[in-house]
Amino acid sequence: MCLPVLLAGGCVEKSESPATVADRPIAAFRTELLEAAFECATAIPLAPHVKDRARFQQQAFEVALELGQPARALAFAGQIPNWRQGLAYANYAYYCAERGVTNRVGDYLALADAAARTAEQDWRRERVAVRMAQTWELIGRNDEAAFLGKALNESERAQAELMNTRHCAEDEFDGFAAKLDGQLAIGGLDVLRGALSAYAALYERFYENAGRRAMIEEKIAGGWSKLPVIDRIDVLEKLAEVALQKEDRENAVRLVEQVAGLIAGAEWPAEYHAPLLARLATLRIECGQTETALVELRQARDVFNRGKREIIDIYRTEALIPVAEAYALAGDSTEARAIYALAVEEAVVNANARPRAEDLCQICLSMAKSQTEPTDALWTRIGRIKDELGAPW
Repeated sequence: MCLPVLLAGGCVEKSESPATVADRPIAAFRTELLEAAFECATAIPLAPHVKDRARFQQQAFEVALELGQPARALAFAGQIPNWRQGLAYANYAYYCAERGVTNRVGDYLALADAAARTAEQDWRRERVAVRMAQTWELIGRNDEAAFLGKALNESERAQAELMNTRHCAEDEFDGFAAKLDGQLAIGGLDVLRGALSAYAALYERFYENAGRRAMIEEKIAGGWSKLPVIDRIDVLEKLAEVALQKEDRENAVRLVEQVAGLIAGAEWPAEYHAPLLARLATLRIECGQTETALVELRQARDVFNRGKREIIDIYRTEALIPVAEAYALAGDSTEARAIYALAVEEAVVNANARPRAEDLCQICLSMAKSQTEPTDALWTRIGRIKDELGAPW
């Protein structure tokens, strides 16, 4: 499958648009962590690990954008070696468009299109095309968005339409709901996930309408029977986050209890159970239930400690990071640093440098996001491991 040639490449002029998006001030240690994370990813050799290198470089790019560092993110994007560079440029264009900086959106989308065309598989090209279509839609270039959308498969088209859902007008609600119901009827995991994500976007868009809010919850509950439990948890978390954004603590708590019920009602391997408990604790903290959250975080630590030998070493850091982030959110920086330090030690259990680099990249990005400044000892340990990355990979 070939995507259509990018329409209307080049500048998208808008006289009132500022020329650039600027980095916002953040603590120096956070930018140092971002740079350390990108260095770890970039240390991974292109051959034979280009896919891993690009994936973790892209993660650093995304976190840089999340932390309001677009200039740094753009510099990262230029060093990503494969189709993921296209996804990064498309996301950068979207970031600019969201902020009304539209004068070079077309240029970045042209770069995204060029990089996407190097991909060997359709789904990779289509993932970039989704973001491109969403960006064109955001700046009112509907023809370009529709043109790209025609080339997408059903799963990716659902993702492209998610932006439309977020901007659904009052009189368009029934039409959008009917379209999503049709996708739920089609089935298939990707289509179901896309439809439920779109319903979650409608939930946010029409939150103040109690009738529509209740209807959407019913649609979601009726449409997720074919989804794994962990996907249902993902959807409920989105709804709870929306309720929190709308300052509806009572509804958020109700949804969080549903999350807790799904976690408690299933058997989980330790590598999934510990981070799920941490995600639940994070929601509790956001709901003002910090004491309950701390109990669940202790449970998460116990789950990890008891089941550590069952977890393949390359997955242990991923299990610990959400626990550290939740402790940081709870205001317990001492415990957060302790968990991060433990994650660093678990990262070096594997003798190969590639999983070490990947784990260290994720740890540094997580500390930057959670605003957890490493101790001098932890900085030294991270630096030593980073400097010693080398064969065998």
